[in-house]
Amino acid sequence: MSSGAGLPPEAMREILPEFMQESLDWMAQAEAALLELEHDPGDIEAVNVVLRAFHTVKGTSAFLGLDAVSGLAHDAESLLIPVRDGGAPFTRAHADLLLAATDATRVLLGHARERVMHGKAAGTSDEYQALRSGLRAAAEHDPTATRDQRGGTSDAGADDVGTAPDRSGGASGAGGQDVVPGHAQARGVDGEWTRVRTRRLDQLLDLVGELVVAQSMVAQDESVVRERHGPLAGKVLQTSRIVRELQSLSLGLRMIPLRPLFQRMQRLVRELSQQSGKQVRLVTEGADTEIDRRMVEALADPLVHMVRNAIDHGIERPDERVAGGKPPEATLRLAAAHAGGAVVLELQEDGRGLDRERILSIAKERGLVADGDTLSDAEVWRLIFAPGLSTAERVTDLSGRGVGMDVVLRSIEALRGRIEIESATGTGTTFTIRLPLTTAITDGLLVRVGAERYILPSLHVISSFRPREDAVVAAATIGGESRGEMVIVQERPVPIVRLHEHFGVADAQVDPARAVLVVMEDGPRRFALLVDELLGQQQFVAKPLTSGLRVPAGISGSAILGDGRVGLILDPAEIAPAARATDPAPLTARSAR
Repeated sequence: MSSGAGLPPEAMREILPEFMQESLDWMAQAEAALLELEHDPGDIEAVNVVLRAFHTVKGTSAFLGLDAVSGLAHDAESLLIPVRDGGAPFTRAHADLLLAATDATRVLLGHARERVMHGKAAGTSDEYQALRSGLRAAAEHDPTATRDQRGGTSDAGADDVGTAPDRSGGASGAGGQDVVPGHAQARGVDGEWTRVRTRRLDQLLDLVGELVVAQSMVAQDESVVRERHGPLAGKVLQTSRIVRELQSLSLGLRMIPLRPLFQRMQRLVRELSQQSGKQVRLVTEGADTEIDRRMVEALADPLVHMVRNAIDHGIERPDERVAGGKPPEATLRLAAAHAGGAVVLELQEDGRGLDRERILSIAKERGLVADGDTLSDAEVWRLIFAPGLSTAERVTDLSGRGVGMDVVLRSIEALRGRIEIESATGTGTTFTIRLPLTTAITDGLLVRVGAERYILPSLHVISSFRPREDAVVAAATIGGESRGEMVIVQERPVPIVRLHEHFGVADAQVDPARAVLVVMEDGPRRFALLVDELLGQQQFVAKPLTSGLRVPAGISGSAILGDGRVGLILDPAEIAPAARATDPAPLTARSAR
């Protein structure tokens, strides 16, 4: 029995999260390297990455008595050693078996966690035994594999991980250091890296947010404002700079690269390609682009939906592509970059493109579009996000049930982002997602309406201006539908939403020529908000509204302003429909006064 069996249960529970995270990180590296090996079987460095991952997990788990994990990792190693030594080529069969081994390792680690943390027993499955047999059989067929490489802990790995003694339930970074020298140093014991619980990071960011609000209140205090050039004002200014730097640093602690999410999409594309019989290669760019950790987690599901739909609906079968003059292998491009204080993600495929006529036909059948409506391409593409709308001719395991894309839209809007679509017949489709760097801090334009103040997310603000007296016109009967007021912006009619009417604010400016119009964008829709005054662009600490309150449509959260008052954050996705639904009494440009 290994020395790890002597660890008391309390110590195992304390160190288990560290062990789990390190092992899962190694499996993620192995998975990424295996996917690279499929495209470049001669990449020996990728082979070494996979070997290091399984060897490290094997050593640590064996030391701690995780026999099922160490046995599986040993068999995976045995299959790869001949590839590293040049005695065998890396094949698709290698990739299938080793990717399955990474999945099984994650499951076994989950069993160990449940055993130690919650006392739930779980045994190894028939699939696990079949996988180990497959790994051994593949290694046996390689004449360069030695008996010692194939043997080792083969029977020990069949132990029931759930019913094993306490030794099977956890591990420590310290234990791994003894078995695999240098591993802990590479992971950051020398001070370059350290692990911090995400809960503590979230608490830190919340406290820094409160500090920002408190500092802003001090800076706007009357005693400070009166002595603008006095010693107190200078000290407040210095404090402001420090607080801004602290805020920037604390936000950076929560930022993580998109690489793990992109790697997950690589695996998904591989599996969907096999399932659909299509040849698809995923090309990624900007995987090191950083974004708030919470947003990465929230992006996973919508991105999965989009990739599935791209492969099922957009990309043709190899014979169709060849007949259309394209290469049989399709290219799916996933790119990320920072742009203007936001993160821009693009998912682009070179398939058949969206079918405008079919989308319109189905939308009319569903009652989403009237027969006389004239829609731009952007408005037609937007229809694919309608619940229940699917252009699939038959239901498949991938899609076709009319669910998915509406979930994508809701998920992106919940992150205060927006999504745009460009498509061309025979060329393909591009989805562009724009997101704030974090949902904890909101970049916004503060506006006044009467005595109230609202925050407009900067990501959706296009421009602002004071209209001429004749610029606002009544448009009560456009296409038989009431459209309220309109203003012409860059030769395009834009509907107006009067915020004081939308929220019932008294004593607001009603004359557009004496107010300000802020042009907002939500997907392909543009609308103008009538406000009294622009108070400036700032960063705000976003807070959710207390549950149980009756929140009017169009409000997504709140923020404490510099004077201690509360500003409401507007949700453009909910305000936009009001631009079409508003039906005031017929107005002219001057009668609105």
